Amino acid sequence: MKDLAIVLITKNQAWNIERLIESLLRATARVASKQIWLVDSASTDQTVELAKTYPVNILRLRPETVLTPAAGRYIGYKRSRGRYTLFVDGDMELYPGWLERALRVMEEDSTVAVVTGNVIDLPMPAAGFRDTFRAIGTDEAIEVPRCGGAALYRRAALELVGAFNPYLRSEEEAELCLRIRHAGSRIIQLQHPLVNHYTEPNETLPGVVSRRRRGFYVGAGRYWERIPGDFFICAGDQRRAGDIPCRSGQGGWGHRDARVAGGSG
Repeated sequence: MKDLAIVLITKNQAWNIERLIESLLRATARVASKQIWLVDSASTDQTVELAKTYPVNILRLRPETVLTPAAGRYIGYKRSRGRYTLFVDGDMELYPGWLERALRVMEEDSTVAVVTGNVIDLPMPAAGFRDTFRAIGTDEAIEVPRCGGAALYRRAALELVGAFNPYLRSEEEAELCLRIRHAGSRIIQLQHPLVNHYTEPNETLPGVVSRRRRGFYVGAGRYWERIPGDFFICAGDQRRAGDIPCRSGQGGWGHRDARVAGGSG
């Protein structure tokens, strides 16, 4: 098993994929045992073609399968092998210095299952510029209830609680973090920049339209429907047809990996 696995999920992000992969390669230059997996949700641009020029493993999801960020994370987790797994999105760029701090926290405290950091949201036009690392961080760490799309996970913790639910359209991180906390592990946020996130702000009209088009508001509704308040719902809870129960302790949700089209690396 590798020391570190990285899973990045993409869909039509040719505009950022080179920046993202190069930031990951720089951050892991001193990690002797690592692997990088890109899981692409049927991109129709040059995302995959550009990624092939780098030392990464590529999995392409078929257009007819369930295409959600959670499905990409889940399949990447199932294919990768690492004591720790870093998940990042295709519209991000890893900040220098964060990963080594996160790995140190994992090594020093076995009760920590997830390490996250400060996400720097930047408007889409900022993606046209280089050298956007301006924020300054500290070594302070606080315990938090959840994380976002970019975070470092302990694989043993994911195997215990069942990893991401691939059928949630959004809020899959919050749902997974809830299970992790109820299993007795902790989520730590470093007060250090984790990623630059190039995105349309949620409160703007383009941001609202984008999230609605991708079904994220439906996903949020399903999350709160399944998890009222802070109540833990997991194994054996199949209140609606089509729900897949959390197979706690077995590390899987029964998603069909065979629907992956294949890849190269």
